[in-house]
Amino acid sequence: MVNDEVILSYLEEVAEKLEILVRDENINIEESSCSGGLCRVEDKYVIILNSKASVKEKIQVMIKALQEQAPDADSEPWQILSLRHVNQSLLNDGHENSNPG
Repeated sequence: MVNDEVILSYLEEVAEKLEILVRDENINIEESSCSGGLCRVEDKYVIILNSKASVKEKIQVMIKALQEQAPDADSEPWQILSLRHVNQSLLNDGHENSNPG
């Protein structure tokens, strides 16, 4: 069974292959439930992860952001994993909110 830390690491590798920077930032917004998200800085995409978010929340942010940038990523030959398979694995492990939407 693959643990959440490994899944997050794989997702970060996918982002790197898509030339998307991933930053773990301390989001200082009072009473914020924001786990992070995708943004564009100059001409580069960046996924900001809230350093206070759980690993599961970071995985959900990563999946949503990567789906926005490469919705058919599992069909590309260089892809190291299928986001659909990762999402299904999370659902199978009881993470019912892993399907971003």
